Amino acid sequence: MKFNPRVSSSRRKNRKAHFTAPSSVRRVIMSAPLSRDLRSKYNARSMPVRKDDEVQLVVITKLRLDKDRKSLLNRKAKGRAAADKDKGTSSWFSYFFLIDCVVWLLGSFDLLHLWFVGRLLLTF
Repeated sequence: MKFNPRVSSSRRKNRKAHFTAPSSVRRVIMSAPLSRDLRSKYNARSMPVRKDDEVQLVVITKLRLDKDRKSLLNRKAKGRAAADKDKGTSSWFSYFFLIDCVVWLLGSFDLLHLWFVGRLLLTF
């Protein structure tokens, strides 16, 4: 089933797009998810498929590592570690303090206002 109306389902158009794409785009197209053990070992979800990789049912099971691949995995792991570190930075106390301040500024304790303020704060 096609979800995006801007993407063609035609085999002919997909082959043309793949073979005429630059290598930077083809690298993204030819990426595959890592197996569970490789995902936990390298802390990355997917990698571009290369010549000596082992792939089973569209999952990479064995990687051939060279210096470029190691640097790519290190960059991905570092970004994921930074994102995990920043996940728990906002405390509940500051969240409720901001809600109290906004409710005080609005001058009413309406439930709809509280819901709107909560949704607004969750987007940040």
